[in-house]
Amino acid sequence: MITLQASITKRPCIKIKRRVKLFASKNIDPYRESSLRYMGYANEVGEACAPFIPDWGLPASYCVAISYIVFDTIDKAEKAYESAPKERKLEETLKKTLETLIWQLLASVFWSGSCIRFITSIAEIGTDNEYLSTLVGLLAIPQIIKPIDNTVDTIMEGSVSKIIGGEFDKKYLMNTLASASLPPTLYKFADMLHNLDKKYLMDILTSMSIPPVVFKVMDVIKKIDIS
Repeated sequence: MITLQASITKRPCIKIKRRVKLFASKNIDPYRESSLRYMGYANEVGEACAPFIPDWGLPASYCVAISYIVFDTIDKAEKAYESAPKERKLEETLKKTLETLIWQLLASVFWSGSCIRFITSIAEIGTDNEYLSTLVGLLAIPQIIKPIDNTVDTIMEGSVSKIIGGEFDKKYLMNTLASASLPPTLYKFADMLHNLDKKYLMDILTSMSIPPVVFKVMDVIKKIDIS
């Protein structure tokens, strides 16, 4: 009877240890390290599928991405508030909120959205087929996630994060302006390519190809031994 009671009391202890270990292994950031991260790229799907969705589809895809950004910002702000010293809770929370919001807007909306629109515009010219250009855009989304996230991390560390932390320098300001100017530039180029007459584009490309061809022919002629 004593042996039976001992075995019964040991079993709950083993189960509790396993549960604690399993819970600890799942201590991840759900907004950055789980499938929720892809919600931030809903607008890229909208950009790629723009020719086939209604007029409200593209703005709606941006609303989904921005909703994800809001939830991630709130999550990071709560964690900053809980971990900050009592006398600096408000300051640290505001800093983390601003930093997270800017990072997400750059990485999840503006940089990635402008890249996909630019890629689909180029693909549309090259393939002359909306279905193929949409497929190219969709296939490009998984390929740009990590490079853009890492690039924005690097840029933020050398610009926005420094300014938010109170380090004001002309170099940091220029880096911030440069990182903010890239998306509108890509959006503008994408719109120009989309509205450009393909006949004129081919004429431009042809005229640009003539000089290097002429230079190459001249180099070949110079190397010919006519003696």
